[in-house]
Amino acid sequence: MRPRSIPTMNQCMALVVIALIGPTLASRLLAQQLPPGAGNKIIQQRQLLAIRPVKVSVRVLAESITVGTRPPVQVTLLNADDQPVPTAEDWQCEVSFRFPSGRSVSQTVSIKKGESTAQLEFYAEQAGLTSISVRPLTGSARPDKTDVIVLPKNKLSKRKQPQARLHVSPRYTYTIVALNGDGDLSARLRTVRLELTSEGSSSRQDPESHGQVAANIPVLHISVNDTGGNYIANGKDAAKISAIFYSPDGSPAPTDIDIWFHRTNGLLNPPQPLHIAKGSFKAEADLTSVWPAEIQVNFVNSTPRYQAEGDTDFTLHFVPPGVVLLGPTNLSVVDNAPVMVVFFDAQNNPVAPGKNWKVTLHSQQSKFRFAPQSFEVQPTSPTGSAVLFPVSFGADKVEAVMANYNPQPLPIVITGWLVLGLCLAGGVAGGLVAYNKFKGSWLWRIFLGILGGAVLCWLYVYLALPNVDVNIAHNTFSVFFVALIGGYMGITVLDFAAKRLGISL
Repeated sequence: MRPRSIPTMNQCMALVVIALIGPTLASRLLAQQLPPGAGNKIIQQRQLLAIRPVKVSVRVLAESITVGTRPPVQVTLLNADDQPVPTAEDWQCEVSFRFPSGRSVSQTVSIKKGESTAQLEFYAEQAGLTSISVRPLTGSARPDKTDVIVLPKNKLSKRKQPQARLHVSPRYTYTIVALNGDGDLSARLRTVRLELTSEGSSSRQDPESHGQVAANIPVLHISVNDTGGNYIANGKDAAKISAIFYSPDGSPAPTDIDIWFHRTNGLLNPPQPLHIAKGSFKAEADLTSVWPAEIQVNFVNSTPRYQAEGDTDFTLHFVPPGVVLLGPTNLSVVDNAPVMVVFFDAQNNPVAPGKNWKVTLHSQQSKFRFAPQSFEVQPTSPTGSAVLFPVSFGADKVEAVMANYNPQPLPIVITGWLVLGLCLAGGVAGGLVAYNKFKGSWLWRIFLGILGGAVLCWLYVYLALPNVDVNIAHNTFSVFFVALIGGYMGITVLDFAAKRLGISL
């Protein structure tokens, strides 16, 4: 057996380059195969996304929070690039506060039209870990969550240290031996009680810290702002991972703490480890991705070692920045054309979504039929398509309905002038053929040809085509041959049409 060769350094570098530029090169090749004008459509869709809110964020505008205070809370609408965007209408958002005891309260805040932020206050009624979440009541923006530590009014550093006290009580009897000046022993009985107590200790729970863990064991609380949401794979929309040092006595981290995670993809900023500085409570990191993917994140350990709770094992979904709907702008009433949805990345290139995505097509005026009406875009394909069949004249708009996306409708004008011309030409040609065979008046034969061709074309367009998916039937020039047959048949077509429509002549 021949020994397996070891790749050289140049070969390894070539493999790395192929891995890095492969997806980009494939996207550019696919972009060249899209319909003309697809690039401009993608750019227009991307510009619309820049002014559209895709998420709502919540944060507390205070460095430290103590029991009894009312810190301000700010709610902000953000676009996919993590920038504040004003809303085109009033937005109602529900802000919920979950206290350490488990009790929750909610209130509604309104972001006015033309603004991007709103503020409210919450009453910090309990010491410990408080969770604040926000979700929009109007619109489809992604919700958000943050956790904060509420400190007791009397901080631990200001409390007195434990002291020993001596109390006298007749509960215990001790023998006190004294030696007199002559060396004789004389004994006297006295009753004393020795009791050591610690100032500040009590069997009763501190009312400011009720609902907390009884054991005085510090833990690390790991949380993500939205574990079930979809994040935009553009390198800017971030999943915020936070680690909070929580001690039931309200004390901050006694030393620097480094926290390590394992992830299957994406970029952490700042890089690992997540660092909680001595004397503080919280550290945060942003996880982003430039490619659509499902990223699994797991808590590994910390230095010094602490037990972790909360979101210690979770999966984040990163999806393409946008979707564009492509198709013709003009279409003959007897023709057909493909209509497709295309996912695109931050560089406006087609990109695979990374998971199945269901798409359902609709027409606003019901002047189109789709085959199929619903389909799925596969995880490894940037596109999905269906065939468009007109069933009437006029203008209509095609819409693509899909979760988490709202691509611009596609306006299409259904034309019929060419069809009318071909119908007229075919009827005349059919009448001339009938005149050549059956003689008679050529004007009468042409008139009957035009009439027969028009009736048969009408049956073809409105009765046959909506129920036929054969491409050769949905061809503009097929009208000429249908009209030719109708023109040759002449008035016989009227009897045929009457039977098809159930009319007795």
